[in-house]
Amino acid sequence: QGYNPVSFHFLMLTGVETVLVYMGIGGVLLFLMKKRTTALLTGLCAWCLLTASLCRDEWGRLQQRRLVVYSMSHANRMEIVNGQQYAGVHTDTGNVKKTDYAVRPAHTGWRAWQKDSTTSNEIYMIGGKTVLVLNEDIYSNSHFPVDYLVINFTGEPDAVKLNKIFSPGMMVIGNNYTRKEQDKFVRVCGAAGLKVHAIERDGAFVAGG
Repeated sequence: QGYNPVSFHFLMLTGVETVLVYMGIGGVLLFLMKKRTTALLTGLCAWCLLTASLCRDEWGRLQQRRLVVYSMSHANRMEIVNGQQYAGVHTDTGNVKKTDYAVRPAHTGWRAWQKDSTTSNEIYMIGGKTVLVLNEDIYSNSHFPVDYLVINFTGEPDAVKLNKIFSPGMMVIGNNYTRKEQDKFVRVCGAAGLKVHAIERDGAFVAGG
C-alpha cells in the first residue's frame, strides 16, 4: 500500500464496475488457460466497458462542486469540494484524527483527494444556489436573500431577524452549538415558518452535487 499512488487510496468502484473487473480477469485467464477466443473477446469487452465507466465517473467528479458541513462531535468542520480538490472553509478543532475520521469517507466517495488552500469566503454559488456562511451576528436592516444560510458563530441567533434579512430557503446550524441549543433554535425556526437543518439531529449537510 505504501507504494501505491495517493489517488489509489481514494479509488472506489461501483457494483457494476466490480463485476466488469472480474469479467475482464476471468476472460483473459480463460483465454490463457483454454485458448478460447470467445473468452478473450468477453474479457476485452469488459475492460473497455470498465474504462468507459471510469471515464464517465471521472468526468462527473471533475464537475462536482459542494459545500459540506460535517457531523463532528462538539466541533465544526466545513469544506468546499471542487472537482478533485477540497478546501477548508472553517474548522474549530485541533484534533487531526477526529477531523480525518469525519472527512475521509466523503473524500473517498467523491475522490476529492487533493487539498487546496483554505478559503475565507463567506458567499458561495453552489449548483445555482446561493450559500452564505454567517461568521458573526448581523445588525443590518438590508435585505439579501440567500438559498442556504449557515450559522457559524456562537451566541443566540435571532431567527426572525435573520429571516427578515436573508429570507433563506433553509438555515443550517452546526456543532458550535450544543444539542440543547440546536433543539431550541429548531423550535424557534419552526415557529417562524423556517426550514432548518441541525447537524446534531439531521447529520451532515451537503449543498450542491
